[in-house]
Amino acid sequence: VHLHGPASIATAPDELSVVCLVRNGEPWIRSFLDHYFNLGAVHICFMDNGSTDATVRIAQSYDRVTILKSDLPYGRYKHFLKWYLTEHFAGNGWMLVADIDELFNYPMSNQLELAGFLSYLNHFEYTAVATQMLDMYANRSLKKSVPKDAGPLMEIYDCYELDEALTKKRKLSQDVSNTISNNEIKRLKGGVRKRLFGAKPVLTKFSLLRLYNTTVTRSKFSAHRISGAKIADVSCVLLHYKLIDGFYDYTDWAVSQKCYYKESMQYRIYQKLLHTTPELNIAGASTRTLRHIDQLVDEGFLVVSDAYKAWVADTAIVSSGQNEFHFARKP
Repeated sequence: VHLHGPASIATAPDELSVVCLVRNGEPWIRSFLDHYFNLGAVHICFMDNGSTDATVRIAQSYDRVTILKSDLPYGRYKHFLKWYLTEHFAGNGWMLVADIDELFNYPMSNQLELAGFLSYLNHFEYTAVATQMLDMYANRSLKKSVPKDAGPLMEIYDCYELDEALTKKRKLSQDVSNTISNNEIKRLKGGVRKRLFGAKPVLTKFSLLRLYNTTVTRSKFSAHRISGAKIADVSCVLLHYKLIDGFYDYTDWAVSQKCYYKESMQYRIYQKLLHTTPELNIAGASTRTLRHIDQLVDEGFLVVSDAYKAWVADTAIVSSGQNEFHFARKP
């Protein structure tokens, strides 16, 4: 069902559209919309999957937003619904497939505008980018229930760690139809959720794609697999805001719905610890504070090539406070 906004979009090769499957995303949605429009996205399309909160109402208050609605069961159809969005809203440019709790950014973004970054990808005929999920959290105890608006996510949840994520790096892709342009980019697993819960989530996705007139095929079964792509020589980050206030309630819901991989297997692992540790403080000895994206390059979580560094040097924009982390602001 089409609820709001244009039914299709036309994007230029150096423009970005964002698609998102969402259900009850009220705590995140303002930060999501503000971040992507501030970053330079030209359009955002949501597929609402039965929200009962203010998700749709808030999204409708923004320009350049399309909202579709489907009541198909999330657990069974989530990958199909995301695939549907990619097929109908990719346009001629680049498309980011993001969850409501994921905020994308790219290395040297304080020196290079989004159009310049996408032009780099086009210049070298890349058709997909590896995106590494980085779990963000606050250095304080989590509250059981989430507020209606979680507030400015980047400012409140500014902590992360890398020790577990970088211990076992694997080859980026085993699909022989992909062309890997930089072997330094690796497939990562674990992160802070491994330290806390013993879980081993795959952190590497292929969320940024160009589908128009390419051979790229996105898996209908997993966000972590892709085929027929020329994968860029620079990796990007998805700042992941799952571990925020309300994670307790969300975990209980995910377990009850059995809507994630293997009937929410990882969430059952989370639930076991959360039920015995009220108001968990995630911070530990390896906790760091994120001040700018490029520190993730310095620390080995993200990878850039010499060609990318040269491109940025040639096309860099003048930006004040280049050593500061650029928080999303309302346009």
